[in-house]
Amino acid sequence: MSMPDEAATANPGPHHWLPQPTGHDVTQALIGKDALDTAAQQELRAAVRSLLGPHGAESSLGGSVASNRESREALWGALSALLMRAGVGSVRGGHHSQCRWTTLSVVAQELGRVVVDLPFLTSAITAAAIAERVAAYDLAASLTQGRSTAVFLTPYEQPFQATSARSFHDGRVWARVRGVAGVAGAQTMLILCDDKLIGFEPQWSELTAAPCLDSTRTLVDVDVQGAHGTILAEGDRAAYAVRAAAEATSAMLAVEQASLAATCAVMLGTTPGVDADQLGTTVDKAIWSANYAVQCTAEDDPHASVAVATARMLCSTASFRAARLLTPDRTSAAHAVDAFAQRSRGSAMAFGGPQWHRRRLAQLTTSPLSVAHSR
Repeated sequence: MSMPDEAATANPGPHHWLPQPTGHDVTQALIGKDALDTAAQQELRAAVRSLLGPHGAESSLGGSVASNRESREALWGALSALLMRAGVGSVRGGHHSQCRWTTLSVVAQELGRVVVDLPFLTSAITAAAIAERVAAYDLAASLTQGRSTAVFLTPYEQPFQATSARSFHDGRVWARVRGVAGVAGAQTMLILCDDKLIGFEPQWSELTAAPCLDSTRTLVDVDVQGAHGTILAEGDRAAYAVRAAAEATSAMLAVEQASLAATCAVMLGTTPGVDADQLGTTVDKAIWSANYAVQCTAEDDPHASVAVATARMLCSTASFRAARLLTPDRTSAAHAVDAFAQRSRGSAMAFGGPQWHRRRLAQLTTSPLSVAHSR
């Protein structure tokens, strides 16, 4: 796989992709329709903007698009319907699998333009990707079609969470997993116990609120006490399904994070005394790397792990730099700044920070990389 030729898309100006804000409008298109691959993706982007549109001003002011469980589930249901129309619900076949990740990246880009607590996208898609990998097609279809929600029990802030305790014997699951996103409303829970992928219903689980570095996410600690479980896969098949789904989800989060940094760059674009060019260059690299990571994931490229790790490092760097520059006293849209600055800083920390991802990237490559990198 080769990177696209930059000259083919070059336009005058160093950061032609950055729209200039009008007043306090920070929810404009960050990526033009000419960047979309299909008409279905163009339609999906417009539909997602329309869905989030009534909440745009509220989100820009630091409000929550989905303030309670019912509204989050309703929003997820509407989003699922849009994804189905775009073809994401087709779970069989390599072509559909490739289209899914490029289509989902459109939604991730749009979620980066607002402050929104909508973990169902990440959680349900992760669970659906795992289910498809182990040929649990009925479960995968139910999740991608929005007929149910599910969560794979793994810490959301993975670099900072201790190893979870879990066991499976006599057909029952015992586990304690800290800081899981997307649990509320899930009808199915998936967990990896040793070499077994287990599915079970949440009735036997106790949920308690957990702190989150990214304040736009709701995390809970999950205690599972003897839930009756069904083995969906074992051995290498289970491990591969979880690893591949986690990697694809990580690519989606990179796209969302890059879009969030671009939103911050828009807010700083016309601010006197702020060197937005340096941030723009950083965000440019983040967007490019995130899109490339999605492309590698969609094509099952053997180097997808390196592409995703690179994207996460660059996107985390962009988030930290945006958060540093984005302060109320330096921008005209002071009322919108706090929410985006907090989310930029929080998401970067929640996903490990630039140094953590540089170390991760060094582990995946044969040539050593210096880990001395300032946040």
